[in-house]
Amino acid sequence: MNDSSIVITAQAGVPVLLISEPGTGKTAWLNAVASALDRHLETLIGSICDPTDIGGQPMRVNGHCEYAPPGWFVRLCESKTRGRKGGMLFGDELTSCPPTVQAPLLRLYSERRLHCGELPADTLLFAACNPPEQAAAGHDLAPPMANRLAHFTWNPPATDWITGMVAGWPTPRVPLLPSNWEARLPAAKALVASFIRANPTLLHVFPTDEAQRSGPWPSRRTWDLVARTIAAHDELGMAADDAVPALVGAGAAIAFLDWRRNQNLPDPEVLLANPGSFVMPERDDIAFTVLNSVVGAALGRLTPPRWAAAWDILAVAVRAGLVDVAAIAARALAATLPAGVTKIPPAAAAFLPALQKAGIVGR
Repeated sequence: MNDSSIVITAQAGVPVLLISEPGTGKTAWLNAVASALDRHLETLIGSICDPTDIGGQPMRVNGHCEYAPPGWFVRLCESKTRGRKGGMLFGDELTSCPPTVQAPLLRLYSERRLHCGELPADTLLFAACNPPEQAAAGHDLAPPMANRLAHFTWNPPATDWITGMVAGWPTPRVPLLPSNWEARLPAAKALVASFIRANPTLLHVFPTDEAQRSGPWPSRRTWDLVARTIAAHDELGMAADDAVPALVGAGAAIAFLDWRRNQNLPDPEVLLANPGSFVMPERDDIAFTVLNSVVGAALGRLTPPRWAAAWDILAVAVRAGLVDVAAIAARALAATLPAGVTKIPPAAAAFLPALQKAGIVGR
């Protein structure tokens, strides 16, 4: 179990679920994390909630139905105005929520929205549960709910408890994501897209075993969350080896992480700084990954020189006869012109049919 990876994943905008037997300290740890982050924490106990506690109370306003926001929702929205650095929502006893309560949580955990409004984008979303067989009136998580969460097994070592009992419970050391971390997101998305291009059968794998449907499994949604998680971990120089299986399951995660390690990819920032150093990889899958990572990095921090450097690198693909491999990267690059640039450079000529088909340039 990697506490830092859990907190990084949540800061990347990915809802986190902690799973353990009763009495292992999930609630105490989350309270300590909220204190370390200087965030206002609101806790919802799923076993005692009804749907209106989550989605708001319907009321008649000017002849039509509106929803009064719950108090916890209002307090989270106002957390920064009350001198805190943001809000943190903790949905506890999730496997004790009946399906009627899980349903209104779906949009909350995927979009931070309810009928009555939207939580601030930087609100951290956590949940916790016991295995259904150990929960009071336990229910398996419905597949749509399970597929919105990063599932981390919570099993702190006995030495942590012994130390805390003797010396007191320390404040967790919480890694903080810088505000500009999302500049790494385009490159991370390119990486995940490259993997799925090489392994399309892993894009969406709905489990045949009913019990596995309440855990992590690969879908279009969870691969998108993987990209966010990788970008956040890369920003802090940390491995995402615990976070990826929490989203797509062990099998798909092993395949992805092994594939990533075997790519031996160059740093896209090094290539953008010196496009002339780029040598086209012999393998098409690695070439596809590198080209899309370079373009993703250029778009993540877009300037005319970086945009032009990315085109210089795509031109190498053209000379190698790999226009088809570079076509997606070229479309993304051509669709975003930096301020002050009005023309697509000559290197884009080889991609003209693809750009015209995408409607990026006229015929």
